[in-house]
Amino acid sequence: MDKAYPAKILLIGEYTVTKGSPALAIPFFSLSGKWLFKQGVVDRSLKNFHQYIIALPLQNFIDTSGFEKDIEKGLYFDSKIPSGYGLGSSGALVAAVYDVYGINKKQKPEELKKDLALLESHFHGESSGIDPLVSYLKEPVLLSHERSIKSCKIPSSFPFTFFILDSFRERNTQEWVRLFNEKNVHEDIFPIIVQTLTTLNKIAIDSLLAENYDVFWSTFQKISSLQYDHFREFIPYGHQEIWKKSLLDEKYVLKLCGAGGGGFSLGITKNSNLILNDLSQFAPGWISL
Repeated sequence: MDKAYPAKILLIGEYTVTKGSPALAIPFFSLSGKWLFKQGVVDRSLKNFHQYIIALPLQNFIDTSGFEKDIEKGLYFDSKIPSGYGLGSSGALVAAVYDVYGINKKQKPEELKKDLALLESHFHGESSGIDPLVSYLKEPVLLSHERSIKSCKIPSSFPFTFFILDSFRERNTQEWVRLFNEKNVHEDIFPIIVQTLTTLNKIAIDSLLAENYDVFWSTFQKISSLQYDHFREFIPYGHQEIWKKSLLDEKYVLKLCGAGGGGFSLGITKNSNLILNDLSQFAPGWISL
């Protein structure tokens, strides 16, 4: 019960993953959740989750009896992962439930993802299962363009530093996904932009895993410029000016972190010391790969 279950960050693949492009998600160990007990208190949200699991058809992969007994003993999930930030707060909880109370656990990522998606659907109506999978495996997860899923390793030679910048504003992912879909239907040029972004995301993932870092950096810059020009309303409030500045001085590069609209922006730099003063008001957090 002393394990920590990390947040997740969609490193590459925002929005285009819904159109069949590859995506790369990583665990973010700086934020996590873990099981604790508080005697005399019953967590109503866990109680509701337990009832959801019991009602699942053909549910045979969770020890619902053991889960219920611990809930009655004061079990709760102590999470430092902010909700409304796209960091997989519910995914970490699902991973924790599956890890501790799972039976007949699946081993292959594709099969694991199905079980975890079914559980997380309690929180979102429908889940891809990616968030809890990353939190459960505690490893980067690659979703290929063939839709296969596998854990992977980021090369240890990676010479850049990823970071996140806080907008200090929650977001509702469904609202931004709805806006994306509306633009894709009603704006003639937008589907072409999305196709270009799909191509860039694939190049970024391939070059990262192949250790072709010059191509990766230049592709990341192209993604940033495209998003600034065509996804401007998705850029979190307060980040547009520094985003524009980054395109000019090239000390760092920014892109959306998941759906955008709030939460974090994701950045990359060749020298983290050079950007601390510029970005300190946005509480930069460094990502360990």
